[in-house]
Amino acid sequence: MHLDGELFGGWGQFQSTVSIAKTPQSPKWNDIKYCVFDSPSMGKKVFKTRMQRIKEYFEDVKLVLFV
Repeated sequence: MHLDGELFGGWGQFQSTVSIAKTPQSPKWNDIKYCVFDSPSMGKKVFKTRMQRIKEYFEDVKLVLFV
């Protein structure tokens, strides 16, 4: 499943988020969330249907937010 989204480390934390993203072994990765906007690989399905499937797929993943 291809996702459209972005990493989010908090408001005003862009530089910190970039620094963490450049350090694969950083323990601060737990502070980063992935905000999902859409899944373009699902084709022309209705947006609401695409988002529902994404949410079901990631329902137990705490590091994913749905926007």
